[in-house]
Amino acid sequence: MGTIAYNQKTTKQDLANKMNELNDILNNSWDGIGIIDEKGHIVFSNKALTPILNYTKDELLRVNFLNIVDESTRDTMKFALIKAKRLKQLTNINIICKRKDKQKVHLQCSLVLMGNQKYFVLNAKDYTEQVAKNDIINQYVLSYQLNKEGKILEISDAFSKFMHYSKKDLVGETYDSIKHKDNKEIALEKIIKTVDKNFQWEGVLKLKDKNGNVHCLDTKIKPNYNKYGDTISYVFICFDVTDKYEIANIHKEAEAGLSNEEDDTQKQVSAQTKFSALGDVIGNIANAWIEPLTEIDKHVTTIKDSNYNEKVIKEKLDSIAKMSSDLSKNITSFKSSFNKTSPKTNVNMKEIVSTLIDMLENSNAKNQVKIERELSQIPDVLTYESEFRDVTLSIFTNSLEAFKRNKTLNPMIDVSLTIQEKENRILLQIIDNAGGISKQILKNVFDPYFTTKDEKGKGMGLYMAKTVIETHLEGTIDIENDEGMTVVSIFLPLNNK
Repeated sequence: MGTIAYNQKTTKQDLANKMNELNDILNNSWDGIGIIDEKGHIVFSNKALTPILNYTKDELLRVNFLNIVDESTRDTMKFALIKAKRLKQLTNINIICKRKDKQKVHLQCSLVLMGNQKYFVLNAKDYTEQVAKNDIINQYVLSYQLNKEGKILEISDAFSKFMHYSKKDLVGETYDSIKHKDNKEIALEKIIKTVDKNFQWEGVLKLKDKNGNVHCLDTKIKPNYNKYGDTISYVFICFDVTDKYEIANIHKEAEAGLSNEEDDTQKQVSAQTKFSALGDVIGNIANAWIEPLTEIDKHVTTIKDSNYNEKVIKEKLDSIAKMSSDLSKNITSFKSSFNKTSPKTNVNMKEIVSTLIDMLENSNAKNQVKIERELSQIPDVLTYESEFRDVTLSIFTNSLEAFKRNKTLNPMIDVSLTIQEKENRILLQIIDNAGGISKQILKNVFDPYFTTKDEKGKGMGLYMAKTVIETHLEGTIDIENDEGMTVVSIFLPLNNK
């Protein structure tokens, strides 16, 4: 009897320990995790779910989750509960919830029925920021997506408006429905082969809108993959350059983007440079818009809640007007960042660096990244403007990512642009306090495909930046540590002719 009692006691203790371990795992998860019944009542909530929904744990246990779900997706949630119960398998859905502070939050959720057949485990990830970024891109970037057969899968609202087609008009149609007849020599099949080989393509394509107007679009194409790494579609991102290209130059510009054995490497560098910089700029512009748009939404709610009090209306409208002005300046910077400049031009480097800093300050105001600048007046230099801008933006982006990765408390970037008269060259120096780079990594930063980032392929790598600086801008780049600071020095010839 004594032995049996001892074993029972041990079993209970083991069970209690395992329950405590499970509780720790659930509470320390970064995802919001809850347990709900089939009516939607919450019976358990981990720590991560409370900030996502802005309720305390006790408050969540007293509310019905279905009442928190926004009406627009409530049926989706109800169907998911039914599906999870009947099929007894993991069910994934995207829903919108209303936080306690009345803000909307977008959640990627998975539901699974527990073994007792009475409760469901809910796993929720907040992807509101990504939705906001996608909305901005959808509204302001000309883009469309083709499947492998050349049929249109999706178009952005901006593309729809620009081409005067509704999404219903184009989705499901072939690329030929928008391609201009002058593009017949630029076969889509040939472009796709180049994308499959080099992972991207860049060139000028000629499209016709619904009204018959012709548009020359500087186009960047990249493949879209499924989770197994198979290409499932192709994304086209476009910029209108109609006013910069004559009809006679269309074929030459577009064909220049296709693979050629003699200069594959140079073309691939150029395409990767521009497409990577595009990703950086879109990311920065999206970040710059998210916070003010959220604030504007809050102001509108405040005005409504005040029963349209005149004093409140005036105060909030003044604030909205200022934020709208800032957004306008930001989108102007965005547009100017991608004016295509194929030949060398006389470049005002101070103006370009200053514009990029302004854009970064706007996009990182929330993160309080302090940027000091000391920019000397530099004579205009004959060089490639877009390449200089892209490389500079890439270095800034690397600093911002290092701040985030290292959780720098008081992030700061110091930028200086000076002339070194003895060497007859320009020095652009960018210093950040993100903690420096280890000696081992410093040896390899200019190696092809080397990265310290969790996500490869985001932004222009330092190898690519070095290649562009040396081959296109005829300069050099150097990176070193100094008292925990990373110092990037870009040297460019003063008389680049």
